[in-house]
Parts: sequence; structure tokens; C-alpha cells
Amino acid sequence: MATNISGELSETSKDALKFHHPYTPYDVQLEFMKATYDVLQEGNGQVGILESPTGTGKSLSLICAAVTWLRNQKRGQFEESLQVDRDQFKNEPDWMIDQMLRRKRDDLVRRWEEREGRLTKIRMKEKSMEQRAAIKRRRLENPNMKGLDKDEEDEFLLDNWNSQDVDENGSLATFSKETQALLEKVGLGAPKSQDPDDSEPDDEIKFRDTALATLPDIEDMHQVGKTLQVCPYYASRTAIPGAEIITLPYPLLLQKSARDALGIKLEGNVVIIDEAHNIMDAVANVAIMVLSIPMLYWKRKALIKLICSN
Repeated sequence: MATNISGELSETSKDALKFHHPYTPYDVQLEFMKATYDVLQEGNGQVGILESPTGTGKSLSLICAAVTWLRNQKRGQFEESLQVDRDQFKNEPDWMIDQMLRRKRDDLVRRWEEREGRLTKIRMKEKSMEQRAAIKRRRLENPNMKGLDKDEEDEFLLDNWNSQDVDENGSLATFSKETQALLEKVGLGAPKSQDPDDSEPDDEIKFRDTALATLPDIEDMHQVGKTLQVCPYYASRTAIPGAEIITLPYPLLLQKSARDALGIKLEGNVVIIDEAHNIMDAVANVAIMVLSIPMLYWKRKALIKLICSN
């Protein structure tokens, strides 16, 4: 994506942006999405206050612009990670550097495909479980219906994980020691052997992968936690480090103690507040303490006692 020296999008690039709006956006929505994208692209602690008339689809436009920027940002980071400082290897032949770049790209693509493959497997099993549940519901409604006799209610999404044995030296064994050292220097060393104790993920990891793969709502997360016999409230926190977008209510965003408990850091992240006209009331509510009459009476009595003792 073309950018100028200041990092801002050129007018041509902004016009060519595809925000993947589910409908044909109005002009006011396009302007809103472009303005949102510009603020995010500026970075460096940039603050944007955007306003649009009621009924113009602000929330949807905000989501489309933010997700589009996130995808472009991730793509840019991916391309940047493939770059190699050729000055560090100026004594190496060009074919060696090209080989390193090719291997680095293949390694990143392989890891991405492995992750997507695992998530696809989770989604397929989730769909299969939904189909079995639908069949059971129909059987309960119609006892004469023939169906599956095996009770698969306790089967979970990730019960058949497979791991491949990795050779200790991996695919680098065919290279000379000098070449292996050079590849390891740019982060392309042999993969580390997998700990046999970590071959089977525990229940919280299963919960995390299911949450990231299927995007369940709060009722679904409760059911997943019940199936795995883990607390969905605490287990859901394991999905936070791998999540790209986290939604949370005002109190959890504004209170540092709440953010620390959830493992959420504002530094280095983008914070988007929708319906921001409510933010002042939310800040006030966070700092408010309700005191009853008996509590005030007890505090007054304790204060008088403290003064008299001094």
C-alpha cells in the first residue's frame, strides 16, 4: 500500500481503499471510514474525535474502517518481517540471500497455514456438533424418527489433536555448518523439539482455541466451559493475548485494576470508544462511591473517636 514520507495515505491510495462494507456505503459513511482510517494510520498517540448524524451507521462504519486498517497493518508487518539487511551479508552471494528470504517466507506461510488448519478443524467439529444437536432435538420432538444411537454429547471440539514428529535438525541437515549458522543468524534455525508433555493441550487451551476459532457469544462460552469443566470467566482470559480485537464495557476499560486483572495493556494498542458521549458519565460512575446513612454514622463516630484520642 502506497504511503508518503509522513506515513499518511496518498489521495489515490485512500480512494482505492476497500473497506469491505457489507452494503453499498453512503457518501457520509465513506467519509467517516476514511477519517477513521487516517487517524489510525497517523499513529503516535493520535487522538481522533469523530461525529456523524444519527442513523448514518457510525458503529458499522467504525468497525469496517478499524478492521481494514488492522488487516493492512498486519500485512505490512508481514512484509517487513521478510526483509533482510543485505549490508549484514554483503560478503555472501546473492543466491544465498535470496534463498534465505525464500525460506523465511515459506516458514511464515507454513506457520500461518498450520494455525488456519487448526482453526478450520475446530470450526468443522463445531459445525458437526451443532448438526448432531439438531438431530437430537428433532428426535426428541419426533420419537419415531430414526437417527444416531451413539450418545456423542460429551465429545468436544479438540479431542483428536495430531502432532508430527520433527527431526532434531529439521530440513537444515542437508546444509553445511556454515550455512546453518548463517540461517540461524537470521532466525531460520532448526525448529525446537516439542516437549512430549505439551503434545496434548489442557482444557483451558482448548477453551482458548475454541473461543478464537468460533467467536462464540456469552451463552456459548458458558456451554463450552461446562463441557470442559473449566470456569469460562477465567478461562476466557487465555484468549486475550492471541486476540486482535477485544471488546469490553467502560468500567473494565477505565479502571487500571480491572485491566491488570484481565491482562490488558493500553500501551501500544489502539483504543476505540463507540458512543463516546457516554464516556463522562462512565468516568464519573467509576469514581463514585455510594455511602448509606448507617455507614456515614459509623464513619462519623470513628472520626470523633480518632480526634479525641489525639
